[in-house]
Amino acid sequence: LGGTRFDGAEVREYIRWEITHPSVAARTLGLLRDAAAGKPVPPFPTFVPTDNELASYLAIVCGDTRWPTDPAVYRADSRRDSVRYPLYGDSVSNIFPCAYWDRPVEPATKIDNKVPALIVQNAWDSQTPLAAALGLRRALKGSRLVTVDEGQGHGVYALGISACADDVATRYLTTGRLPARDVTCRADPLPEADSRSASPGPAAAPARHPFAGS
Repeated sequence: LGGTRFDGAEVREYIRWEITHPSVAARTLGLLRDAAAGKPVPPFPTFVPTDNELASYLAIVCGDTRWPTDPAVYRADSRRDSVRYPLYGDSVSNIFPCAYWDRPVEPATKIDNKVPALIVQNAWDSQTPLAAALGLRRALKGSRLVTVDEGQGHGVYALGISACADDVATRYLTTGRLPARDVTCRADPLPEADSRSASPGPAAAPARHPFAGS
């Protein structure tokens, strides 16, 4: 890929961060298809999260629970999940910075309250599925759920997914008021791909990658 040799594990690790949005996934899989066919392809773009984004992500994930500290646990999990989830199970089950993180300083927060939160969710999200958002809606009894019907990708707000959902979220952020009931919004039409290429061009990709798992 762009003169760099990738083995299977490296390809799967890269794909993990590139399938959060359909247009980016289409471009990435198109490059992989061409490379596998022996065609020259440009270097893969590198997504490097900002320091604050990565630090806050790790602080949240590592602080949610106490992670195993024995590398053998991750080795066993990786071997098991490489069979159970062959696309990238061994990648996401491998050892993680949380194995070396300090123990959480606070107990996990029990989510069963009436916090007036707004939950915004795509119907089709490869990272956090709709079923999880529905469960969170039930647990946060004072919340409201905005579902983007036929919405695709990980992340909704300000990503060009649905102007309707953006309007509801902006109103909540600027006034603190929830809608009277749960809301279903339509997804905006996807931009048409360039007819000369099977993969969408860079303009079809989101302005930034929502950090997977955040």
